[in-house]
Amino acid sequence: MTTLRVAAGLFLAALATGCAAQENTTITPQPSEVPPPSKAVTSLRLPFDSYEMTENELHETANVRDFLTRQCMNERGHDWPLVQRPTGMPQAAHRRRYGVIEDAIARRYGYRVPEELFDPYGVQSAQRLRGERLTPAQEEAAYGTRETGCERTAFNKLVPRTRPDFNTFNDLKGSIFTEFQRTPEARTYTTAWSNCMKGKGHTYPDPFAPINDPRWRTELSLATPTPEEVRTARHDVACKEATGLVAGWRQAESNLQNRAITTRPDYFHELDRSRKEQLARARAIPVKP
Repeated sequence: MTTLRVAAGLFLAALATGCAAQENTTITPQPSEVPPPSKAVTSLRLPFDSYEMTENELHETANVRDFLTRQCMNERGHDWPLVQRPTGMPQAAHRRRYGVIEDAIARRYGYRVPEELFDPYGVQSAQRLRGERLTPAQEEAAYGTRETGCERTAFNKLVPRTRPDFNTFNDLKGSIFTEFQRTPEARTYTTAWSNCMKGKGHTYPDPFAPINDPRWRTELSLATPTPEEVRTARHDVACKEATGLVAGWRQAESNLQNRAITTRPDYFHELDRSRKEQLARARAIPVKP
């Protein structure tokens, strides 16, 4: 009888502890006041974009992975705070691909690239906050080993059966980005932009040169860009608009990306299949808040 009472007491204590530990919480990212992306940004699409997830799709799958991680953590007596990532954001993946292309961004940041510019909804900050708040026991349960950690377990439920080599994709993106700038088509726009900037009192060979201007680099510790930096950035944007550089560069880069897709049909088919399969797996899981 005594043994039964002790066993029952331990069970109830464990149940109470488990229930307390499983008081699930959420973390709502705090958006910043970054100007919304302009049409110049939202309309900037490249052929390779179709073979990788959009930011909305990445958030969608991450939300599902979080949900699965929480289920696993709850089973082990722990909470896993869910980060409520938005999934209806405007397209802004290439916001700074060709340098500063929006006057509102030039006015506010000059050539600076603060975290809020690429994390306007505060998702990365929220994820860091969650990590800082985890107890050692939660960290062990969540990350443990590649075989036993709850997050890895959740990831494995979403990952496609076979995955293409994404290093090849990244290498292609990098090499084409460098190569297209040397094409006659792109250089025509680069020269026109450089001449436009010269007419405004700036001497730069290409649109990436002002970004690396030593004058701005020595002033990065300042809270805001200097008036001269802002003036230069705004002239930069104006010259890109006047010469059509963004559209011209996009076409030159697209030509090379399309050529890569045509010469590697099997590889890009696998990229497409992998993306679609991962999305399908995520969307097949009913997520409850």
